[in-house]
Amino acid sequence: MISKTSLLKKKIALSLVCTSTLATSVFLIGCGGSQPQHSKDLGVNAKYCDNSYFDDFKKKIENDDDTIFNGINAGTTARFCKKYELSNEFLNAAKNKYEELSSRSVASIVADKMKQLVGGQSFSNYEGSLYEAIMIDTMIGQNYLDLGNDEEARVSFNQASLLQDKARDVFKKQIETSKGLLEKAKERIPGIESQVNGALEQVNQAYDDNQDPNAIEYQANKDFVNPYTTYMLAMNRFLTNDYNRARDYLKELVRTYPKSKEFKKQLQYFETGMRGSKKIFVVYEDGRGATKESMGVAIPFSINGVATQPTIGFPVLKYNQSSYENVSVNDQKLEMVSNFDSVISAEFNNNKHSIIVTNIVSSALKSVLTGQAAEKASSLGGGLGGTLFGKASSALGADEVAINTRSWDTLPKKAYAVMMDNNGLVELKDANGKIIAKEEVDSGKNALVIVRSLNQNQPAITITTQR
Repeated sequence: MISKTSLLKKKIALSLVCTSTLATSVFLIGCGGSQPQHSKDLGVNAKYCDNSYFDDFKKKIENDDDTIFNGINAGTTARFCKKYELSNEFLNAAKNKYEELSSRSVASIVADKMKQLVGGQSFSNYEGSLYEAIMIDTMIGQNYLDLGNDEEARVSFNQASLLQDKARDVFKKQIETSKGLLEKAKERIPGIESQVNGALEQVNQAYDDNQDPNAIEYQANKDFVNPYTTYMLAMNRFLTNDYNRARDYLKELVRTYPKSKEFKKQLQYFETGMRGSKKIFVVYEDGRGATKESMGVAIPFSINGVATQPTIGFPVLKYNQSSYENVSVNDQKLEMVSNFDSVISAEFNNNKHSIIVTNIVSSALKSVLTGQAAEKASSLGGGLGGTLFGKASSALGADEVAINTRSWDTLPKKAYAVMMDNNGLVELKDANGKIIAKEEVDSGKNALVIVRSLNQNQPAITITTQR
């Protein structure tokens, strides 16, 4: 659930939006109110692992109530609790809904947006992002691996890989949608296009002025692909004894990330016949990836001769802290193999222009549609509607036009990996040498160990051994 952002009187100001991912939030983003705060690691909190806890999520999904948002959050919680079948039940519901939404034409998306504006809705159901859709398939694959269903795991990982290949098509549709909304606005608001162009400069300057100081550099072409998913594809093939395909995926990673010593080391292991002792492949998922806040920008408009200045909301990225930095496993350092913040930033910045145009045009259209509804009421109610429209227009000048800043906020900030000899034990230490997790592993088999640390409570650990 999202709180309304505070009323802002400044021309450009930042406002924090309370983003709660229900019980899967590790903590809320600096907001007050009556929202419950859940600060414990879900993997070790029995309260969230009781089957009764998931009943509310099931009812919401059965009623198609924000299926993607509830599905990804309930699915994540269930995975932390090692309820892999239940996790996939939720994640598959989210996946199916995402596929349904992504199959819509641009015309139908624009029509739905117009209906939403006519109805005065502040938020529509959560529709997710491409990087989230890729991670849904990746996590489903991980769950199937842990359930021993190798074939379904392979299917899910392959689907994640195919989604990465479709990035350009997804982004193209978003651009076409913003253009479609602009065309609708041009039919109703003379001169709106020049006003939008003027507002673009103002909003882009606001982004520059209010950029998170922790913002990172990213490489757009490279970072549309998450190496974490490709690495999981390699591990799936390895654990199911398909060594040639595992080697192919590692070759792909080495080509894309030639500076990675860890990818090169693991590729060499496969290319030299996997001689020597059994191995442990450790993946450490650290912290929480970038989330969103709302930035309010007051933009002057002339809507059919009426001057307004709505404070329109725009999403900005917030970069969260790591859980443990510089961890070691069995006294070996890990190498960062995926920067989720970079993946999220690449997609966000690629779509930013479309987001800005959509939000500006939506605000203008909302004003006009409100006026048309008021005029219709006026013809039926003796002029009352005209009074209401005047109030609605002035309200747009004072109230912030809210936006949906929710995201899947339990994805990691970064992922690290290391391959080492299997001596039957995995021991994680922080930068000061303190043991933060310890787990025994079957020393007679190769194994994949995934450690998820949302915060500095006890991490959740899953171990999958070679078949």
